[in-house]
Amino acid sequence: MMPDIRVARQPSLSSTTCQRLIYEDLNPDLSSGTLIIQSDLSHPKVLPAVTGHVVNHVPLLPSAFYADMAMTAADYLYRTLRPSVPETGLNVCAMEVRKPVIAQIPPPEDGQHIQMEAHADLQKGEVTLSFHSVTWDGKLIEDHGHGLVKYEDSAEWILEWQRTQYLVETQIAILEYRLSTGLAHKFLRGLAYKLFQSFVHYAPKYQGMQEVILDSEDTAATAKIRFQTTSADGDFFCSPYFIDNLCHLSGFIANVSDISNPI
Repeated sequence: MMPDIRVARQPSLSSTTCQRLIYEDLNPDLSSGTLIIQSDLSHPKVLPAVTGHVVNHVPLLPSAFYADMAMTAADYLYRTLRPSVPETGLNVCAMEVRKPVIAQIPPPEDGQHIQMEAHADLQKGEVTLSFHSVTWDGKLIEDHGHGLVKYEDSAEWILEWQRTQYLVETQIAILEYRLSTGLAHKFLRGLAYKLFQSFVHYAPKYQGMQEVILDSEDTAATAKIRFQTTSADGDFFCSPYFIDNLCHLSGFIANVSDISNPI
């Protein structure tokens, strides 16, 4: 059962993806807290992010949008409940979107609203999340999904990367060698995203892959990413455009290998 909504007079949490903090219940003694955040997809900096992400001719709210909402809330909860503790790493995981949010074009007069509930338990080191479509005044329309953010030591991430870095760099070198011998293909941004268009259309701000080297035989690839957005495109914890860009390569490998190497 959702708690009664109460509107914060002066919200201390506000961003492009987390627009309104409408409920806040913090208990520093128990290292726990709950937030309810509501955002309007017709917001002038959100609408282009949705209408520029079209899958099978349907404008879908990118999964990266949920990820930024999750990190924004988790960071706020951690800093508020433990203000004297150093920053921590945020691992967004176990994210499951059962029913994606489809953008209404044109938007309704009252807007199209998504709500996130975030429950932090710092003793467990995690935040549980749920996402819903709601009316402008917070009445539930549909459940969409759930997820988890784990608080982790980012220094451990760096150590893990240092242990595996040589494997990644070796694979990149192999791909570059196979390109030089004609055994791999190189695609620049325009062609790379044109090949995507059979099932997904990305607006220019999403087209971050500057070039791709693809070995379709081994289903391996590497890409150079150059982000296409600026700070004027929104106030984010971690830009959904950036997150989405970094995920494109896996989709490119899965969907373009057969095109570049037809049977």
